[in-house]
Amino acid sequence: MTEVINVSTSISSLLLMKHEEYFSRSQQSYSNAVEEIATQMNIEFVNFNEFSDINEFRSDLYGDNVRKATWGKKSRPVILRSVPGYSIEDHHKKLTEEIRRSKLNLDCENIIQLLAITEDPSEKNAVLVIQHPKDGNLKNYLSQHKNLEWSKKLSLAKDIAHGIRHLHRSGIAHGDLHELNVFIEDGKAIIRDPRLFGFEDDETSSSSTLNSDVLSTIPFVDPQVMGDMKHKPDQRSDIYSFGVLLWELSSCKSPFHDTPFGNGNQVLLTMAIMVRKTREQPVPNTPEEYIQLYQQCWDHEPDMRPNIEQVCDQIEGFLYDEPVFTGKSLSNNVFIADIRASSEESRKSHDNLHPPSSSSSQLQSTQSQIDNEKSLPQAPGFKYQDANLSEPISPKTLAKLNKEIGNSEKSKGIKKFKSKISKLFKKMSCFS
Repeated sequence: MTEVINVSTSISSLLLMKHEEYFSRSQQSYSNAVEEIATQMNIEFVNFNEFSDINEFRSDLYGDNVRKATWGKKSRPVILRSVPGYSIEDHHKKLTEEIRRSKLNLDCENIIQLLAITEDPSEKNAVLVIQHPKDGNLKNYLSQHKNLEWSKKLSLAKDIAHGIRHLHRSGIAHGDLHELNVFIEDGKAIIRDPRLFGFEDDETSSSSTLNSDVLSTIPFVDPQVMGDMKHKPDQRSDIYSFGVLLWELSSCKSPFHDTPFGNGNQVLLTMAIMVRKTREQPVPNTPEEYIQLYQQCWDHEPDMRPNIEQVCDQIEGFLYDEPVFTGKSLSNNVFIADIRASSEESRKSHDNLHPPSSSSSQLQSTQSQIDNEKSLPQAPGFKYQDANLSEPISPKTLAKLNKEIGNSEKSKGIKKFKSKISKLFKKMSCFS
């Protein structure tokens, strides 16, 4: 009897050893496969121990299975996104496709980049190392740089437009452009390619920041998308959103932030934008050409909006050439040329007061920058009323909206409207 037990024990031990050996070989084979995929697709493979300060966090862009970390080799913040998969083959297929699509963005510095591939030794799965812009999103950046000079505002506008142009030339729409989805790094604006890093079939993934901050995103949503449940965001919707971003750059604050709609009433705000065609008003010292551009972009009729190529041409004209605009004149009396003139005047004044020495000549270009807004003529209380817009946000407008909602409430129409808005937000969370 004792001999039988010993034999059984030996067989069990042998089977366990064989299983562990097989498991070890399979894991080693998997590990080699991930590294081989990275090598074949010409993307850097890095050891997981190169990352420090690893912390899990909830990302509306990338889902739950995401971690922040510091890449020690380059001393830069990154996002670590695990690649899902129901099998090894499915996992490798997703990894390969993600790398392939990411490489299509290498020629655009205004799109978030895939930096490398690694493997988490604790989970034994491939992990994407994604660029994590260190200066945060546009909303936070502008709140910390309220006196941003106009040359910088135009540069950021150009960056965002170039990112959108890259996507549109690829035949896709972003579909979720707003202040929380535009990022800043080293003074450059960056947007995300909505095709990447989200893994739509991953149950933990969430594709829209609407889930976390609905009110903040409403002003950026195309009214046509709000008004038609069958209307998916398209490239013209991106242009509308970009127009609102242009206004935000001009004001350094979120749209409708200091209006009656900034109190959390999403129904009032949505109704104002969609039904009454309410838009924000131009802020003082905004160049007239710039105002015309963003008002063209957020035109209520999609077919009246410029395409992204025209937008890029206009913004590059603001920065490098004399912009050409047709249409009625505004009453602001501030032009792009005024910005250039004040910049040049300040540069000459600085040069006269501080002639550059041979040792400081290399710093001349950086020292000559000024705050253009302060040097432009002030126009307190300036308001502009465009023909295709409703009246400015005011207590009177708010009272009218409340009255309309009150009348609707008596006829039970408000319930239908709220239901429609609720369905709209659910629908929008599927796109981007």
